Amino acid sequence: MKGDLVMDVVKLPYKTIIYIPLKDGHNKALSQIAIDILLEECLKQLISLGHGATVIDGMGYWEEQLSGAITSSKTKLIICYVADIKKAEVLILKLALWVKETTDSEAICFEINNCLYIV
Repeated sequence: MKGDLVMDVVKLPYKTIIYIPLKDGHNKALSQIAIDILLEECLKQLISLGHGATVIDGMGYWEEQLSGAITSSKTKLIICYVADIKKAEVLILKLALWVKETTDSEAICFEINNCLYIV
């Protein structure tokens, strides 16, 4: 390498993910406007902690408690790395509860450092 390589390195050691459903709690597709509002608010809040985030399309699968049937649904995952885990824990729980209420969902998932939480 020529010369000295000098750069600033920022370490964001904590990974957070929130799952945004694309259907409501009654298995009805959310409008694109509703999805955009959910994503925009969650992104705005998470980016305030980590300065960036990534949205990934996903497909969630789970077992229905009463019937045992496997159900699936498309979802969006917002991944954000942060430096302050305490602020992130409070914020992501608040966002998950807001998404749950807004979508009338039975449960919403989020992750912090590869641990899944279901609210």
